[in-house]
Amino acid sequence: MKNDTRLPTQMDWLCTVEFIPEDNGEARLFVTEIIGTSVGYAQATNARALALVGNADANAYELLFSFASSEGKERRFTRLSKYKDC
Repeated sequence: MKNDTRLPTQMDWLCTVEFIPEDNGEARLFVTEIIGTSVGYAQATNARALALVGNADANAYELLFSFASSEGKERRFTRLSKYKDC
């Protein structure tokens, strides 16, 4: 039996770092909306999402998204994120 599965390459990942401010409620709401929308897009495009504490003192979080292919990343995830009204 041939195994056609492959591990994602570096090109099949997206990474972003988000800083969640503690002292500005409006900015905090905006950033958490970005995070939630990104995770929603990941769910809609069958991508894997991973969130890590980047720097606890700065309230920085790293969000990593893994795709089964570069095509899935380019055609689905990034296209959805371009149409988001900000």
